[in-house]
Amino acid sequence: MKTPTLAVTFNSDAVSYTMTRASAAFGVLALIGVFLYGTFLLMTVMHAAGRQTAQVQLRAIAAQVGQMQGEYLSKSQSITPDTVATLGFTKPHEVVVVYQAAGATTLSLNTQH
Repeated sequence: MKTPTLAVTFNSDAVSYTMTRASAAFGVLALIGVFLYGTFLLMTVMHAAGRQTAQVQLRAIAAQVGQMQGEYLSKSQSITPDTVATLGFTKPHEVVVVYQAAGATTLSLNTQH
């Protein structure tokens, strides 16, 4: 009895062409991956540098706010009725209370006190 044999023949040009295309596709994917990795790494570094700059600016602004608050407090302590009168302010003749009723979207004037 004869055993059947399977004869497989390869076209070496077709295999070579397929391997070349697969290698090229893998190379393109690798280049895209390296490019994206570099881009994301650069963006991370730029974000960290920008954050550091923003923190420095925030500290400077906070210091300015603190300085302005100190000036405000010192100047508000120097206001006296005589200082106000020399600047032209006068005492109001009548005090008027303005309030907003619950659920209302407009202001109303209360002249009864």
